[in-house]
Amino acid sequence: MYNLFRLWQSQTKWSVADKEPGGFVPTRLLEEGKNPGLGIRNLHRKDIDGQGVGIAIIDQPALKEHQEYTDRILRYEAVGTEHDSPELHGTAVASIAVGRTCGVAPKSSLYYFAFPTWSWLDNEPWSELLTKIIELNGELKDSPKIRVVSISLGAFSERVNF
Repeated sequence: MYNLFRLWQSQTKWSVADKEPGGFVPTRLLEEGKNPGLGIRNLHRKDIDGQGVGIAIIDQPALKEHQEYTDRILRYEAVGTEHDSPELHGTAVASIAVGRTCGVAPKSSLYYFAFPTWSWLDNEPWSELLTKIIELNGELKDSPKIRVVSISLGAFSERVNF
């Protein structure tokens, strides 16, 4: 993901300027895409930026070395995905949550749990992992406590063991 972004950012051949829509500036577009919106930058200026907060993300395998968040990962645990390649979704979610240049909470700490979305069709594994996160949080002494858990799935009520 990082290499693809850098390639797009630095080596894209844009069309001739006079054929672009009025006011289109590719570098400005790239910078504007980093803004999380909703007035979040104003909160950052007031030091409301996630400092001291742990965020747990449960999602598909992510690119651990991504420039947006690699230095924020306090724990990365593969749950049934030890041999799977990174996927786009979890990488994007982590970037939006704790990313250095585009994150809502850029100074928070990341606890990432990579799981196989393609095989967790029962709610029991979710419940077990949430219990594990609660137990981990109780053990954290010198690291930021987990105050947010992100799960990008809305089908719990339609699955077994709801």
